[in-house]
Amino acid sequence: MTLHINTYEDLIQFLERDNIDIEIMQRVAHKFLRTVPLSFSDLTKEQFRKQVKGYIERFADCEDKPLFLEQRQKEFNIRDIYRS
Repeated sequence: MTLHINTYEDLIQFLERDNIDIEIMQRVAHKFLRTVPLSFSDLTKEQFRKQVKGYIERFADCEDKPLFLEQRQKEFNIRDIYRS
């Protein structure tokens, strides 16, 4: 089976298919978006679709995109880095 995904819209249409396993969805999306997966299969299909759509909405037009699909706001103190 050959899969051609050339645009963000193609990716979203692929992810909307119900007969695709979540792990395959994640692998294809990460490869197309050039992101690094933090983990596989922790999300439901619907949660993953939402995450991909959010990433596309926020970063589709950006030249420098985040390396990770999942974006979390984490509070930290810079001193914590130096204590490690």
